[in-house]
Amino acid sequence: MKTEREIIEEFMKEFENHKPVRSIIKKSKELAEQERTRQAEKLKEALENNVPFGYYKNKDGDEIKVDPHQAEYLRIKAELYVMGLHNHEIEAIYREMSVPKVATDGYDLTERRDSIIERGQEYLQERLESEQE
Repeated sequence: MKTEREIIEEFMKEFENHKPVRSIIKKSKELAEQERTRQAEKLKEALENNVPFGYYKNKDGDEIKVDPHQAEYLRIKAELYVMGLHNHEIEAIYREMSVPKVATDGYDLTERRDSIIERGQEYLQERLESEQE
């Protein structure tokens, strides 16, 4: 008497040799490869034309550099996230404290860093207290 595993393996061998099934498998592999290629090209194009938040291209457009203001914005955001705040809460704190995403004249994010982190701690404490009730 055959085991369940042997029956399944026998079925799979017969199934793989079935001509319509082979053509479906071949077509699905081709489509998957086409999709991977399309996504890779799309990503390459996006990276060539755009720069991730926190960076900028130099005037010649041949070098990507770190934007100090946006880098600090992301550092603080990461620190708040590690503390346990959710993204929408962090964005609410930034809105509440009028923190711009891009550098503006006279606005130094590093000077406000401690107050932003402190507000994040308060926000987290408020959330934890409301969850306990």
